[in-house]
Amino acid sequence: MYRRQFLKAATSGLGSLLLGVGASPQPAKKKIEIRGAYSSPDPFWQKGVHLGEYGIDAVFIHAESIDTALIQRCRAEGARVFAEFPAFNGGGWLTQQDGDRQRVIDEHADAWPIDEKGQRSPRQTWFLGICPTNETFLRARLEALKRVVTSHKLDGVWLDYLHWHAQFEDPKPLLPETCFDESCVRRFQAESGLTVRGTRPEEWAQDILGRYQERWRDWRCSVVVDFARRCREILWQHAPQLVLGNFQCAWRDDEYGGARRRTLGLDLRSMAQVFDVMSPMLYHGRSGHSTDWVGRNVKWLCNQL
Repeated sequence: MYRRQFLKAATSGLGSLLLGVGASPQPAKKKIEIRGAYSSPDPFWQKGVHLGEYGIDAVFIHAESIDTALIQRCRAEGARVFAEFPAFNGGGWLTQQDGDRQRVIDEHADAWPIDEKGQRSPRQTWFLGICPTNETFLRARLEALKRVVTSHKLDGVWLDYLHWHAQFEDPKPLLPETCFDESCVRRFQAESGLTVRGTRPEEWAQDILGRYQERWRDWRCSVVVDFARRCREILWQHAPQLVLGNFQCAWRDDEYGGARRRTLGLDLRSMAQVFDVMSPMLYHGRSGHSTDWVGRNVKWLCNQL
């Protein structure tokens, strides 16, 4: 089931992506297209429960947590296995946990997202993004993806954190203006044919936002799509049978001042040309929305595709 069908199923209540561990097994009253559990299925197994008892036929697991034994058990219980793969997450690359504090990794400092004041943009609550044009980081992620798809017999891969540095999961989103480091400005000029004035990040930011803002927003979206295409190429080369999905912000384009595109760099229609499945992150309770918001936004997403 692909893009449009997947989203329509979710809208009608037939595509349950997550199932709480505390729920009781019940016979399905309607046809379920896919019922997936996110993260490790261990809580089910620790209770002595078979995944099939809950109608679960798919699990979405952090890529680094997957091993052969887990895949075999999921398959034996009738569930497909999809790897959740973090894209632009700077945690572990920019900082490392050192006791009760985060230690900055100096050798990767050039990948830190830079704001319009020329400063390192801080962690947004728990999330720390990355400069998405830092080629050293990008090559490392692509190599990691290659290892995941060649080491395990998966059914697919879902890219996560595929957006510019921001925190959209909280009731009051944190939406910094990034990234104005040398890597981004150099690539923006090369790909747009424009010339940016200044010699420092804060000067580049002032000129870009003053003269080229719309071109800048478009270009930022293209950076996200370009990395998604590079991931798709890894699958084509090494595991062409796999489904490629994307967990992404469920906002409409008109919410939060257009931040979906303006800040996160997400152009849904362009991304839909790369992915087989788009999975909106509909955390209505966590993000302070009503249940009605879920239906409205999924319908909007369907109409865009």
